[in-house]
Amino acid sequence: MKNNHSVYLLLLFYVLSILIRLPHFDRPLSKHHEFNTAVILIGLESWKQAGGARNLNFIPLLTYQNEADKLLEKGPYIDPKGNHIYLSFGPGWYVIPYIIFDAFKIPFTPLALQILNLFFLFASVLLLYQFAYYLFSKAGYKADLPSLAVCFVFLFNPSILWFSGNGYVCTGIVLPFLITILHYGIKMLHEPGLIRAKSLFIFFSAGICSIYIDWYGVSFLAIGCIAALLKTRQNKKYWILFLVSALSIALGIAFILIQFASYTGWQTVYDYWTSRYMDRGLLKLPMNRGYYLLNILKHLTTGFLPILIVLTTGFIIFKKKSAGNRIVEPVRTALAISLLACLLHSVVLLNWAGEHDFAVIPYSIFLSLFSGWLLSVLEAKHSYRLATFVFFATIAQYYYINFPGQNTAKGLPYNSFQKTGSLISQIARNDERIFCNENYTIYQFYAKRNFTRVGSYDQALEWARKYGVQKGVWIKIRETADKIFIDEVQHFK
Repeated sequence: MKNNHSVYLLLLFYVLSILIRLPHFDRPLSKHHEFNTAVILIGLESWKQAGGARNLNFIPLLTYQNEADKLLEKGPYIDPKGNHIYLSFGPGWYVIPYIIFDAFKIPFTPLALQILNLFFLFASVLLLYQFAYYLFSKAGYKADLPSLAVCFVFLFNPSILWFSGNGYVCTGIVLPFLITILHYGIKMLHEPGLIRAKSLFIFFSAGICSIYIDWYGVSFLAIGCIAALLKTRQNKKYWILFLVSALSIALGIAFILIQFASYTGWQTVYDYWTSRYMDRGLLKLPMNRGYYLLNILKHLTTGFLPILIVLTTGFIIFKKKSAGNRIVEPVRTALAISLLACLLHSVVLLNWAGEHDFAVIPYSIFLSLFSGWLLSVLEAKHSYRLATFVFFATIAQYYYINFPGQNTAKGLPYNSFQKTGSLISQIARNDERIFCNENYTIYQFYAKRNFTRVGSYDQALEWARKYGVQKGVWIKIRETADKIFIDEVQHFK
């Protein structure tokens, strides 16, 4: 941090972002991808029930260890013990909270994950400030103001406010590592004299860690590979950066593959990854690619609308008032790599990116850097007006999407899923398999049980006969706009 004034302002921005989130903190899980929090917590609790994560080689699980919750089907997503394994991403977003919570004896609760999220956010903001300061100082700007502007825009957008608070997701906690990859990658691309052991080690380590959490690490390193390769004619040292980038990708994937395969076997991992990519990737058939591309644009609007408005407005003002002014190095390279890496990820995992609005979270790096640069080159009066708009428009959009209070905007109490799940835990006996018309993860987290999803009582009986289930209970959940209740319960043997 370059001066006390910047430190105080950065801390003020961070604390203010926490205050905005307070109405949602420690609220029962309910909506807007809080099911991801439930997914992680079920996995952590399952590891604990199994005697510790080491007993399962830290393989992410989606099932509790109660015998009546184990899966009886066969498939690449089911281990020999009947656990539903989750191998779609690196296990880092499970492993990190497990190690921290286990070491400090912290209960596995939504609040604990929310607080952990804020620590990752704080790390992201500090690293982003240092990265932005480097960029703008090397570009010849007075770096404090644009660096603070970058962090301000990064903190105050609906996507970061939610997914670095209530919505624990892999694309959120990977941000500090992606920023580190960018920071040291751009430094070495801009100044080949910095291609030394220390910088390469930090760059390489951040790459490995990022891939262990989310596949965005691969796309950022891949674009870095290409950028280094294109500069090898200028200086042979860029071959070192290229090779370290490629090695980071290879080893990052290899570590995950070896960890998974040592538990499930190589063929299972291959079958799992192949089937999941055919479901989630660009090659999914049949697939309306235009539909998913439009969905990604919709996600960007949902997550970053105030910033997109500021970028459009600010750029129009910039073109009118600053003829001949250009984005200079190394800002231009940083913007290009951060955008191209996100676009590459979205294209390769088109179905997944189109289906999940948290898939666009890493775009916040590019949008924040671009907005910060734009605010720094505009006249002060325009910059302050646009920054004020970002702040208040973000709060308005954030609360509109995530209505504060006890109920949603439609009147559904936020504790409805918690109450329903807790009631199911009382209805179902430990030795009964639960058959339900809903298997929403939040219900299962509060019930501390897993559900087999079927459409009716007759289908539950048919499923039980097929797999030799001796005891079961059929539970029908009815959901309306303002109410969730259990409509039918039938035990059977």
